[in-house]
Amino acid sequence: LDEKKRKQFIQRLYLALVELLKRFHYDWINNNIDKNKVMIVHFDRMMNDFDGLMNDIMIFIDKTPSEALLDDIKKTANQQKNFKSKHKYDLDKFGLTEEQIKNDCSIIYDTFLNNHEI
Repeated sequence: LDEKKRKQFIQRLYLALVELLKRFHYDWINNNIDKNKVMIVHFDRMMNDFDGLMNDIMIFIDKTPSEALLDDIKKTANQQKNFKSKHKYDLDKFGLTEEQIKNDCSIIYDTFLNNHEI
């Protein structure tokens, strides 16, 4: 796409994703979602405590993992702890700034991240 159309597409996509987050947030705080059926997972926990998180997920979904699954979880946990991403997002490339995202998604951060880093 030409640059103008690409920027328009990215801006509309961004606004649609923010709208989805806000609608989920609205439904969450207004108890339109059965919170007993939703488990919020923070990215840092997935990367730093994968095996503990998987244990909590198994409890949440009321399943007993097989030995093979437990082995896979252990392997993945070790990989996650040693993983260093070389990928960097260039927000400017998408016409966004960190401040804009934090502002547009502030209710999400306030509700779901609690004391987690933004």
